[in-house]
Amino acid sequence: MIEIFDLAKQKLATIKDDNNVVDEHGSRLGRVEPDGEVYDTFNKKVGFVDSKGYVFNDKLSHIGTVKENGNVLDYNLHTVGQVRGKFVELGGAVFLLLFKKD
Repeated sequence: MIEIFDLAKQKLATIKDDNNVVDEHGSRLGRVEPDGEVYDTFNKKVGFVDSKGYVFNDKLSHIGTVKENGNVLDYNLHTVGQVRGKFVELGGAVFLLLFKKD
């Protein structure tokens, strides 16, 4: 299980063991595959994270980076969120692609 938090340390979502992303009420927000691909609620691929923690949107633009410690950075290298659990790069990609829209 992977937990995703904003800067205020408010929990936004959880990635369950079945790869589905759910909010605090259990509503499905999308999914993330073990290879780093992220899909929205309509099963549309919205982007991916590579093996170095770089996150790209569906237009292949680099939009942020996930650090090994779980910090999620935007394109300008500002910390915008935090991920806890195994495979933090997957959670960081979900944060940047499903929650951070600017």
